[in-house]
Amino acid sequence: MKSINNLMAIRLIPEILDEVKECTTEEQVKTVLLKNQSPALRLMFQYVFRPESVFTIKTLPEYTPDSGPLGLSPSSLFMELKRFYVLLDIKDIPERKKREILVQMLVSVHPTEAVLIGKIINHDLEIPLLTKKVVQELWPTLF
Repeated sequence: MKSINNLMAIRLIPEILDEVKECTTEEQVKTVLLKNQSPALRLMFQYVFRPESVFTIKTLPEYTPDSGPLGLSPSSLFMELKRFYVLLDIKDIPERKKREILVQMLVSVHPTEAVLIGKIINHDLEIPLLTKKVVQELWPTLF
C-alpha cells in the first residue's frame, strides 16, 4: 500500500504552464512537461498546434469570472478540454449554441483557466520555448 507521501499531486494546467514559463532551455521545458503529463495536457497541445483545429469563435465572449480560488472552481480545464471539440468549425452546431457552451466553460473554471481557454482558441500559449517541435519530440504520435 502506498503512503500518502508517495502520491504525486496533480497540478492544474495554468500551474504547469507557469513553471514552463520559468524555463530557460527546451530541455527544461521537456522535463516539466514529462513530469506533469496527462491526457488533458496532451489534448490541449493538439488543439493549440494542429492546423486543422479551427475554432468558430475567435474571441472570448463576455462572462462573469468564477470568484473561487484556483483549484476550487466548479470545473477545471482538465474537464472542459473534453468538450472543446464542439467549438471547432467542423462541428455542425449553430454559432449561438457554441457561444453558450463557451460561456458555460468560462464561468465554471478559474479566471486563469478562462484566459488560457482564449489562448488555446487563438493557438498561442504565449510561451516562446513551448513550441510544436518541443511537444512533438516528447510525443511523436500526438499530431
